[in-house]
Amino acid sequence: MLEIVLESPWIVGAIGALLTVVAAYLGLSSGRPGGLWAAAAALVLTLLLVAISVWVETEQESLRAMIHQTASDLQNNRRAEVIAAIYDNPTEEVLEARQLLAQEIYRFDFAAVKKIHEIKISGLKSERRAQVKMNVFVEGQFGSYKLKVPRFVELTLYRVGDRWLVYDFKHDQPFVGFQGN
Repeated sequence: MLEIVLESPWIVGAIGALLTVVAAYLGLSSGRPGGLWAAAAALVLTLLLVAISVWVETEQESLRAMIHQTASDLQNNRRAEVIAAIYDNPTEEVLEARQLLAQEIYRFDFAAVKKIHEIKISGLKSERRAQVKMNVFVEGQFGSYKLKVPRFVELTLYRVGDRWLVYDFKHDQPFVGFQGN
C-alpha cells in the first residue's frame, strides 16, 4: 500500500478526488455539515499524500531514473557518463563493454528502454542489490555496420551511496522478456 502512495501520485490524486467529490455531494445533498467537513478533510489528505508522493523518491524510482538516464547518455554518445554508471569491480562482460565504449568503436543514434518487466531489490540498506529485466532497443554504427538491435537485458546493479551502478548484464533475443522468464 505504501508503495502505491509513494510511487503513484496520479492514482492517489484520482482516488482522493473521487472521495472528495463523493463526500461533498453527500454533504450538500443531505444538508449536514459533516459531509462537507469530510470532503475538506479528504481534500487536505489527498493534497498531502500527493505532495509526499512527488517529494519522496523510492529506490525503484531512483533505479528507473538511472536506467533511463543511462539510455539517454548512450543515445547521445556521452561515453564518460555511461562508463561512470559501471561498478568499480564488475564482471568480465561489463569490463569488455566498458573497454569497447572507451575505444569509441560504436556510435549510437538511438537507445531506449522499451519495457521494464521486473525489478527486484534485495540486501541490507548498506549492501543493496537490484535485478532488472527489460527490453531495450539500440540503433547505431557498430564498426562498419549500421544496425538496429532489439534485446532482452538482465542487469545486476549495486547501490553505492546514493547511486546504482551496473555490476553484471546478460542479454538475449528480445522475445525472452515476454515469455515470462
